[in-house]
Amino acid sequence: MIEERTEDTAMVTFEQWELSARFALADRGIGYYGSEPIIADVRAHCLATGQSPGEAFGDPRQFAAATVRGRMQRPSAYLSGQLFLLSLGGIAVAVLFAMVDWSLDIPVSVAGLTGAALLIVASFAAWGVPQALRAAGRPGLAGASHLLAAGLGAAAVVTFLTLSHERLIGLPVPVVIAVAAGALVLSTRRR
Repeated sequence: MIEERTEDTAMVTFEQWELSARFALADRGIGYYGSEPIIADVRAHCLATGQSPGEAFGDPRQFAAATVRGRMQRPSAYLSGQLFLLSLGGIAVAVLFAMVDWSLDIPVSVAGLTGAALLIVASFAAWGVPQALRAAGRPGLAGASHLLAAGLGAAAVVTFLTLSHERLIGLPVPVVIAVAAGALVLSTRRR
């Protein structure tokens, strides 16, 4: 176990520094698999030199900022976490509909479909897009993305209240679960 002394002389283990660095890297769009080789390089350097990660690389947040500076990430690196959460939510909603109606069919209306689509886009604007903007060095636009998300959320409510609730089609629950499971696999595969 590698240890580090901070300004307040409290002992910080390598694992504590690593956890903070992983969170800071994730905030900048580098997920677990992307951060794994970065942390392995830090560990190897610290073991070879005897330095703590704080001595060698500084504060985890500053280390993450320096690591991602100039590094272009694919959009999927920023949005895969959001896709993962939406996929889990899709499975939960499908199961909930099946349990409430005792049916393997989800009724789809214009209001429900439009509202759901707007809420999905709003969730990306609220969580996935701001991370991508921060990692791209545009933290000021992250706030604008949150405003956009609020507007899309409000639009979803308005469309759900004003559009037709007449059933258009029935969406089979197993199909929803299969699509969501496929999205889960896609969002968790190694890059």
